[in-house]
Amino acid sequence: MRRLEQFVAVARTGSLGKAAQEMGMTQPTLTRNMRGLETDLGSRLFARGPSGTMLTPAGSRFLPRAEELLNSLERALSEIDEEGAQATLKLGISPNFHFDLIPAAINRNVQENPLLNIHVISATREQIVEDLRRKEMDLGFCLIPSFFYTRSTELNEIEFEAVGEELILPYVRPDHPYAAVTRLEDTAGIRWAVPHQLSVSYRFESSFYRNKLPVPPQSLNATSLSLLRSSALESDMAALLPARYARADVEAGRLAVLDIEAMRFDFVFGFMERRGVRPSAVSSRFKSLVRTVLGQDGTAVPSLPKG
Repeated sequence: MRRLEQFVAVARTGSLGKAAQEMGMTQPTLTRNMRGLETDLGSRLFARGPSGTMLTPAGSRFLPRAEELLNSLERALSEIDEEGAQATLKLGISPNFHFDLIPAAINRNVQENPLLNIHVISATREQIVEDLRRKEMDLGFCLIPSFFYTRSTELNEIEFEAVGEELILPYVRPDHPYAAVTRLEDTAGIRWAVPHQLSVSYRFESSFYRNKLPVPPQSLNATSLSLLRSSALESDMAALLPARYARADVEAGRLAVLDIEAMRFDFVFGFMERRGVRPSAVSSRFKSLVRTVLGQDGTAVPSLPKG
């Protein structure tokens, strides 16, 4: 079965080197394993081509069968987990969901199933995609920029299902010397604290590029929202924060929004899973509970843009 996983990785990447890196092994070992698989099957699966490693006709016929076998094994293991003493859910989430939505869903899940063990990994969207591809994670819950959202967005073999919207805005102390600034070109003296997620940093930088302005340095990048929040509360930095997360500080007068149109970054959030793999019962139940919490919080699932 391990060789089947390696075969699928080589077929998908079209490269022994890339597949070896993805599988965490050396290329000579992977090459040896693929030759062994070909010997066992009595058929040549790969051929060298101008653009890399290509499937032979026999390899192309074998690929869907190999994927089917691997999916069947994964379903069988999930069913064993669910019937055993303790099922496990490996969950990767964007840091901005630590404080309300995900804890509420986890608490409900554990109350329903005291034997369930949930492993939570805080990670950027990019890391969640990679961990799902490596099968080190069962389910991801994260942000993606709304401008490249589609209802069935695919990132290679990863499927995204949107369930809501998020707005990331710049926040400062109300007594900050730049608190009244409304134009991007007047922010040159601000030091910035930005979430450590490539899509957020990219959109932050792009807002200046598009307006032909110098891109300011990011004084702080962090996955911890509490650290970003503290930087705005206790220093002269402006922090990019999810609006839901900062709402209580704004209402209490501890933080104020910089009212700069170019610094309003809209995202959608939702689930990420491996494409073509039937989710386990614990994954499906967790997704259902997240939707329940969203509904009970009065947050309607938005009508999301197409394309």
